Amino acid sequence: KNASDADSIYILALCLSKLGETEKAIQVGKKLINRRGTCEDFIFMCRLYNSIHKFKKAEESARKATERNPRSITAWNSLSVNLNCLNQFDQAVMASKKIIELRGSAEDWFHLSVLYGSNGKNEEAIKAAQIALDINGSHIKSWKSLVINWGALSRKEEEAEARENLSILCGSHEDWYQLSL
Repeated sequence: KNASDADSIYILALCLSKLGETEKAIQVGKKLINRRGTCEDFIFMCRLYNSIHKFKKAEESARKATERNPRSITAWNSLSVNLNCLNQFDQAVMASKKIIELRGSAEDWFHLSVLYGSNGKNEEAIKAAQIALDINGSHIKSWKSLVINWGALSRKEEEAEARENLSILCGSHEDWYQLSL
């Protein structure tokens, strides 16, 4: 009965959020937390808070999610994103490095590269993108990160080389469209 009640509460909160009733969804979501309080429930609350730019509440929910399941990639990613929104760069990097410790995919290194680059740490962004490319040399978004970060450092030769590799990998209009997203 408890699981069924919690599932019903979750569905109601989800429906409210889809209808644009985020504040109401949060109120219902708080009941979900009190009833069940799983990692996934806290991630859900984090996303609700984030959607209305309540980044501190989102960060608190993400942190609770990581406490409930320290191996949840989604929880650590949510924490990193919201810490960055709160201008807590060093902590956001630590959360991203936890994801790398847990999984270490090219995509994870790419996200760390973006975090560094968006905070003006272009050298670190380049290093992270290069590690991503060591894992997967065809990781298009990491090549794009190199183009952006070499460009930010006015390193035209390296930027041109990265741009050339990117153009080789992006053979279709669809590839270029995906890059723009």
